[in-house]
Amino acid sequence: MWIFTSVGFISVVRSDLDSEKLAVRARKRKHLEMLLPDEEIVHLPNRDYKYRVFITQEKFTDLMLKLSTSINYQNFKSSVHEFNYQDACHEVWGVMNRYQRGAEEPVPCEVCGAMFYLDVDPIQGMETGIFGRRCWHCLSGVPRPPQQLHGFILKP
Repeated sequence: MWIFTSVGFISVVRSDLDSEKLAVRARKRKHLEMLLPDEEIVHLPNRDYKYRVFITQEKFTDLMLKLSTSINYQNFKSSVHEFNYQDACHEVWGVMNRYQRGAEEPVPCEVCGAMFYLDVDPIQGMETGIFGRRCWHCLSGVPRPPQQLHGFILKP
């Protein structure tokens, strides 16, 4: 199960070491520190998710109850304050929006030449065609990281 919260992303699976426990996995240590501050974090540098906490089903249920009752926002992506994590959440939103709409072929941005999906603007959720063929970085003024596959933007 993938869980995106305002303070971090976790992946939860049944532990392969102890079937009575769940492995709560994270790509960033600070996400586990924020979500499960009292648990021991195991660092596994050669694994897909480098940081893990092993907890009981009951503790996981308590975490889900705490997270669900603390929702106080109207827009999830706006509730995320860590820039890089928020950027990743926008990318996931765009991928799932394209999945919902049916993927189309990327087109080149008329400003920077980067390839992007014309069908959706990840910031406004609007058809980008009304703004011309401009990627969301050129529309929003958010600089595109160099040499990076960037969700809505594919490097030229």
